[in-house]
Amino acid sequence: MNRLTKISGVIGLIIILISMIGIVVAFFNTSNEDQFVTALLLIPLFFITQFFVRFKFGFISENPTTYLLNKFVLRVSYGLIGLLVLIIFTLPTVYFIEKNTEEKLIKKYAGLKKWKSISSNSKQQAHLKTKYDQNKLFFDFSVDLDSSNRYRFSNIAEYTIQFMDSDGFIVDEIALNNLTRSVDKDGNTIGYSVNESEFIDVTEYSKFSDWNFTYRLE
Repeated sequence: MNRLTKISGVIGLIIILISMIGIVVAFFNTSNEDQFVTALLLIPLFFITQFFVRFKFGFISENPTTYLLNKFVLRVSYGLIGLLVLIIFTLPTVYFIEKNTEEKLIKKYAGLKKWKSISSNSKQQAHLKTKYDQNKLFFDFSVDLDSSNRYRFSNIAEYTIQFMDSDGFIVDEIALNNLTRSVDKDGNTIGYSVNESEFIDVTEYSKFSDWNFTYRLE
């Protein structure tokens, strides 16, 4: 075989090895839906590999090293096809199991939840109600100011709701700056309220066991 044929064979071998590594890396760094598509890339890679093996990578087949290399690549090719078949049958099962688990969580945590009220050292009493629906968390947050500190907290710019897991670790924080100010008949601030929503995964919401709040003055 001529020099050009050998060079083409070597380049083909390099492309195959890089493709194998790339597909494996991509497979383990994508979601379940994307993993299925990524796995399908093994099909053309298999046929390309078969072509180059029969092409002997541009070298004479009598060479013992070339023979072993061809044999190795063939085994890898068949192994990849076996892996593809396994993935095709496994991914849908995994997907439906996860989907079923998610639907059960949604049913469990759907509806209104009234959290315990919190009285802070600053004499602010906070109240919180949440409702989970269609991957959205709706929350009704309000704060009542004590008569002794209404002037001090009349210029709050932002509240932050902190959700904690059963071990007391903060797992999520929601900043609230679109505050509605409540005033008395004299125009004095007596409290704040927020009624908003944001997207959140039900698995994350299921971790919420307790809550707290912080504030920031203007």
